[in-house]
Amino acid sequence: KYKLACCPHQMAVNCDGTRFSIIDLNGVMTMFDLVAGKGREENDAGLPPGEAVQGFERRDAWDMLWAEDNPELMAMMEKSRM
Repeated sequence: KYKLACCPHQMAVNCDGTRFSIIDLNGVMTMFDLVAGKGREENDAGLPPGEAVQGFERRDAWDMLWAEDNPELMAMMEKSRM
């Protein structure tokens, strides 16, 4: 169970369930790492379960899509670029 500090507009999980991304109503995209929640206290980067990925926040995001075959790849559309 996780509590969000935003009102989500769009949510998506990658193909193996290790990352979770949210675009809120203001167009801010945030990514969360869920790996630590699988029986470990921290992931390889030292983040606790459900913690936002540090340094990853995109503004003016319109859409996102995780790859179906690679859990590390994601496409997103921003106001000024794709």
